Amino acid sequence: TLYHDDISISQGLFDPPTTFAALAAIAGLIGLAFWQRTRRPLFALGIFWFFGGHVLTATVIPLMLAFEHRNYFPSVGLLLAVASLLVLEGPRLRARIVALGVTSLFAFYAFTTALRALEWSTPLTLAATDAAKRPDSSAAQYEYALVLLRSTKDGDPEPMRRKAFAILEEMSARPNTDAVLSQLLIVASADRGLPIKDGWWETLISKLGERPVSSVDVSALGGLMACFENGVCSVDVAHLDRAFKAATRHPGGYAQLFSLYGQFAFNYLKDSDLAEEQTRLAIRQAPSDIETRANLVKLLVARGKKGEANSALNELRAFNHFGLLDSKVAELRSAIEALESK
Repeated sequence: TLYHDDISISQGLFDPPTTFAALAAIAGLIGLAFWQRTRRPLFALGIFWFFGGHVLTATVIPLMLAFEHRNYFPSVGLLLAVASLLVLEGPRLRARIVALGVTSLFAFYAFTTALRALEWSTPLTLAATDAAKRPDSSAAQYEYALVLLRSTKDGDPEPMRRKAFAILEEMSARPNTDAVLSQLLIVASADRGLPIKDGWWETLISKLGERPVSSVDVSALGGLMACFENGVCSVDVAHLDRAFKAATRHPGGYAQLFSLYGQFAFNYLKDSDLAEEQTRLAIRQAPSDIETRANLVKLLVARGKKGEANSALNELRAFNHFGLLDSKVAELRSAIEALESK
C-alpha cells in the first residue's frame, strides 16, 4: 500500500508497547552484525547496509512517518544478509535445497507482483484496494473518495458521489483524521450545487484547532481559497476566517499557511494590517520564498508605504542570483515608481 499515515506515533518507550520491542530488535540486530563482522562479513555488511540506508530518512526531522520507497535501497542489505546465511557464509546446503528455495522465492514474488499489477489496473481498483487495506488511513480513504467523485456507475455519477460522501463523513467524524476530508465535502458539494452542511465547517475548524497543523491541513485551506477564487464556492468569509484563526494559533506553523491567511485577510477581510502581519510571518518562516516576498512588496505598495516597499524590494534583490528575477524586480520597481509619482 502507498499509505501509512495510520501508524501510531510513539509517545514513550512503552506507548505503544511495540516501541520497546522494535528498539530491542534493532539493537539486537546491530549487535549481532557487529559480533559477526569477522566471521560473516557479508552478513554484517547486509545489516549495516539496511540500517545505514534508513538513517537517511529515519531521523528526528518530521518527515512522513513511513513510505514504501524508503525500503528499496536498504532492502539490498537484507537480501545480502539472507544470502550470506543460506548460501555464501552459512552451512553448506545441498544444491537442490538452494534451487528449491530460490524457485519458491521467485514464485512468491512473481505472484505478489501479478496481484499488485491487477490492483493497479485502474485508478478506481487501486484506490479501493488501498482503502480496504488501510481502513484507518485518512490519506487512503480521501484518495478513494476523490476517485469515486471522478467516476460513474453505468454513466450515472450519483451512486459514486453518495458512496464518496459516506466515506468522507464517516472518516471526518473520527478523532485524529485530517481536516482535508471535510474540505473535500465542502468543495465537492459546491461544485455540484449541493447544500453545504454547517457541521462540515465545524469539524474542519475543530480539527485545525485541536493540534498543530500539517502540510495536508495547509493544502486543505489552500483548496478552499482556490474554490472561493474560482467562483465555485460561495464566499463564506466567516467560516474560513475561523478556520485560519484556528490553524494559526499553534506555535510554529508553515510559511504557506501565513501567506494564505495574509492573502485572505487582504482580499476578503479587507484587513491590511492583518495581511501585512501574516505575510511578514510567512517570510520569517521561509526567508527565501520569492513569491511571498514579492507579495509583501505589492501589499506595501497597495497600502501606500513607499519606504517599506523599497526596503522589501531591496531584500528581494538579494535573492536575484544570475538575474533570474530581473523581470519580477522590474515589475515591482515600476509599481513603486507609479506610487511615487502620485
